[in-house]
Amino acid sequence: MTYHEPLVEVGSVEEALSALERASPLVVRLAGAYYPLHLLHRSLGRRPPKGAVRVLSSMPGFRRALSMVSSGVYVVARGRVVTPRSILRHAVEEGLLSPEAALVRMLRHAVPCLRCNASVKTVVRLMESRGAVAVPLCWRSRAVRVVTAVEVLRYALDRGLTLNQLLLDRTPASRLGGAEHLPSKDPLADLLERLYATVGERLLDVSSARMVLGELAGGV
Repeated sequence: MTYHEPLVEVGSVEEALSALERASPLVVRLAGAYYPLHLLHRSLGRRPPKGAVRVLSSMPGFRRALSMVSSGVYVVARGRVVTPRSILRHAVEEGLLSPEAALVRMLRHAVPCLRCNASVKTVVRLMESRGAVAVPLCWRSRAVRVVTAVEVLRYALDRGLTLNQLLLDRTPASRLGGAEHLPSKDPLADLLERLYATVGERLLDVSSARMVLGELAGGV
């Protein structure tokens, strides 16, 4: 069993968007720079995030990888990337954490739901501060849509926004589009293969997984 996943490499922001429509990578190498998905919009200003991705010459052992990822760092080595998702998948497959326990723990760290009339900049700030790649939008306290980092990037490209314009955009988040908030039939499977999973009104993503890895790190 492995605790890493493929690294997507592209030459432009447009190519990155195309790749994201076919797969669900959490780290993208764009024009030689590494971007976690929740910070991929930073490529609009050619500002690779510092410290978010660590490149090593060899793949670290599981315990070290777990420690690094639980602290919020993505690890790249030999064309592969270690993410909270890949670590969680390995932990479940190896019996270090039961599927039920993993889900219960992550539900305590669901991504906060924003109002549909919250601004685009509020969505982006939540993604940046939490490391979230998906955000639920609520209407009358009910989750109705989900927007991801992919929608944010597509929105910026379609409108020709610069990074600064995106970070200051007061347009309602509902304009980002996104998908209808529907309950996952198998939340853990969705989370381990896609960008997010939904359980009732709550949404789990890679940031939810990362927040439980610190607990796991203390027991491995």
